[in-house]
Amino acid sequence: TEQAEVLFENNSASANINFGFSITGEAVGEIHNCKSYENQLSGINVDENAKAAVTDNEIFNNVQNGVIAFESGVLYASQNLIYSNQYHGFSLVDQSVVTILNNEINDHVYNAISFYDSSTGEVNGNICAGNMGGIVNYGDQAPTIGENNCQ
Repeated sequence: TEQAEVLFENNSASANINFGFSITGEAVGEIHNCKSYENQLSGINVDENAKAAVTDNEIFNNVQNGVIAFESGVLYASQNLIYSNQYHGFSLVDQSVVTILNNEINDHVYNAISFYDSSTGEVNGNICAGNMGGIVNYGDQAPTIGENNCQ
């Protein structure tokens, strides 16, 4: 099957009933230089085997997570400012594979980055402050955790 390709660039998404931006269903996409805020679910969603690059965005004040990857979503996230979401900065669930590099992840009710189930990947160069926890693995895999500054 042919994969859909999508580019969200220089857009804003706010006050949606679901996600601000979503790449799903085996699509391949990029979300770059966007704002996602005050959405009822997460600011950015990557799921169902989709592959997404999420770079240089501002993601804040969403009712759930800043970014969620689940159902085998593949996520590359770098240079994002993610803050004040009601759950986690990044929530990684259901066999997602992620690379999370050089983001600022601050002031979440729960953790900056949370791994669940069999999700795995690499986390390096991130700055996290004001969260309940920094980088937390609740799953059964061992993600590669490099040098991060999480307090």
